[in-house]
Amino acid sequence: MDDGSVGQLVARGYANGDNIPLEQVLGRVRDGEVIVLPRAMQSLGLFQRLYDLTLDAVRAASSDSHAKRVEDQGIEHIHRILSPRQIVETNVGLSSLPNMEFFGVARRCIEDGLGYRDGYYICSKPIVRTMVPFDLSDTEDVLSTLHTGRIRALSPHRDSWYPHPEHGINIWSAMGRVSRGNGMIIYPDMWRLRIPFAGIHMAKDQPVGRVMNFSLEPGDILLFNGEHLHSTELNVTDETRYVIGTRVTLDQPKYHAEPPWVPYYQAASLEGPVAPLYRLRPYLRPPYLTKRYVRFRIGRVLRKLNLMPKRKNAPVRTAPKSSSGSENVIRSDLGNGEIRAIDDARIAVRIGEEVSVLSRYCVHQGADLAQGYVSEGRLYCPWHNLCFDPKTGRQPCKSLGHLRRFAE
Repeated sequence: MDDGSVGQLVARGYANGDNIPLEQVLGRVRDGEVIVLPRAMQSLGLFQRLYDLTLDAVRAASSDSHAKRVEDQGIEHIHRILSPRQIVETNVGLSSLPNMEFFGVARRCIEDGLGYRDGYYICSKPIVRTMVPFDLSDTEDVLSTLHTGRIRALSPHRDSWYPHPEHGINIWSAMGRVSRGNGMIIYPDMWRLRIPFAGIHMAKDQPVGRVMNFSLEPGDILLFNGEHLHSTELNVTDETRYVIGTRVTLDQPKYHAEPPWVPYYQAASLEGPVAPLYRLRPYLRPPYLTKRYVRFRIGRVLRKLNLMPKRKNAPVRTAPKSSSGSENVIRSDLGNGEIRAIDDARIAVRIGEEVSVLSRYCVHQGADLAQGYVSEGRLYCPWHNLCFDPKTGRQPCKSLGHLRRFAE
């Protein structure tokens, strides 16, 4: 349905599948619930328009024949059809579309779908996420030219650690299949808890609690509060994950990160002859008219002129935590599916009757596997869900090493 009308929209809690009245959705998301709107892009008349724009971007980056193959085989297989450079150019082309195309997604969802019109604000910079399989993104230098989060995985974060306001509501629109192994992670146990961080990084041994993984069909919309700790799954599948993400705030944006901040526009100001002028308003009031922002702009100029040292955001570091007691005691005390640190370099994990001793830190970005979890006989990294076979220490990405397995 792409005739501008709104079809039957439903909302379900992702954790329990319960139906949720549409008028309650935004309030419950603001309070921390994660909600999915199945096939909402089709119901709101948005899916085909954005898919056609995607094919136009493919044509501009490559050829009509390539666009036809993407249409026939599915956007999930774009990495088999386009070269790495063409994938980058397609992403850049989509990201360069007039913002009104993406604002329309937010407005149709919030106003027409959920019936909310009370002076909300829309993020000025939507993100097109084309997450190709990790082995491709890790070995092709051209794919690293895009901002992290478009093609390469983000580490665990809250949106307000970046230049976004607190309590922004993410509108995460699946344009292709999203499955476990190429999706996103939310850590519900960390909701409202204080997490020490520096820049955009938390400590590598920070406990994260349970994880939520997501499987979505094309056209599904996932809604979640950006103050949830969340991360990107390392794509270990043979499919590209294509998602368009934007954010809204239900109140005037409040920022905590260092500038420059991403502007948010009041939705009511986005139409009419004076709309371009109205969009300047975020720059003509706090937080931009502050000493903090002026100092930032002056510092940025001085750093470009090499008159001031460049800032470095070092990760938070804490002392590695190891279990007390001997290695034999640790092994004997382990429950099925339990992970425990032996010392600064090793962990023990029990799967059934077998206890494996492995190197402690993930081969991808060094996250502490003592904070990971076990599922279906595999050990999972808490940061990006990279899975390891405890019996061998091996993981599925050819471009990464494997965990060392210590002799028993």
